[in-house]
Amino acid sequence: MTYRRGGRRTSQGYFNEIFCRGWRIFREKEVEDLLTCFENNATRAFERTGVHPLNPFAEAWMDAIDGLGSANEDCKTVSYEVLPLADEFPTLTPEDKKLLRTGLNLDDHNDLGDLHCAEIQSTVMLGRLQRLIARSL
Repeated sequence: MTYRRGGRRTSQGYFNEIFCRGWRIFREKEVEDLLTCFENNATRAFERTGVHPLNPFAEAWMDAIDGLGSANEDCKTVSYEVLPLADEFPTLTPEDKKLLRTGLNLDDHNDLGDLHCAEIQSTVMLGRLQRLIARSL
């Protein structure tokens, strides 16, 4: 490859030097923003996507969910959504509720409720099943 201007040859070392320089500038700006504004690109992204603090109703997730099932003719993927039947949702015992929340890292301040925990767990199980099926093909 050549430099855009000057026609000199590039190298992996040159790329690494430029990348590292840009990364340091970005990192310094992130630290500066965090110290002065108490937020930066990373913290805003975590919040917008609902990763931290945990928010399954975050704007980015809601946008993604609104797009489920909509595709264009070029899209060859299939999406599945797990939905409980409202009249068939059982009353859970405390032991069932504890089992349902296994691996979700929830507490009294960010508990999602039985229905949402069940949706999350069923989506995880469906993903595992899809990966097993894909491996066997």
